[in-house]
Amino acid sequence: MTQMTVEGEKSTAAAGSARRGVVGRLSWGLADQAASSLSNFLVGIYVARSLGLTAFGVFSLA
Repeated sequence: MTQMTVEGEKSTAAAGSARRGVVGRLSWGLADQAASSLSNFLVGIYVARSLGLTAFGVFSLA
């Protein structure tokens, strides 16, 4: 029969806590990237509709 030590339990708990921390940071990073990409897309649409075809072409190349 295998006996668990207190140290083994602490290291298992620490590994689970670290994994949750990584998943949490990854989730926030993905949400931040999605929000940033969506806002850039919406601003691009607004600028394109505001400037017109020729002016937006110049803006895009600048």
